[in-house]
Amino acid sequence: MSTSAAPCDWLPDHQLHVVPTLAHVDQLIAHISRIVHDYTDQGPLTLAETE
Repeated sequence: MSTSAAPCDWLPDHQLHVVPTLAHVDQLIAHISRIVHDYTDQGPLTLAETE
């Protein structure tokens, strides 16, 4: 996880506890996106138009 802190002044103090969770979710989405991209970049699926 990145150690750089984004400003959270806009977030109420009672909701600051969600920031690490959202950062973790963001990291997981990026990781899954890389996995999906690497998989689909190999061309395992082909889409074709049918009538």
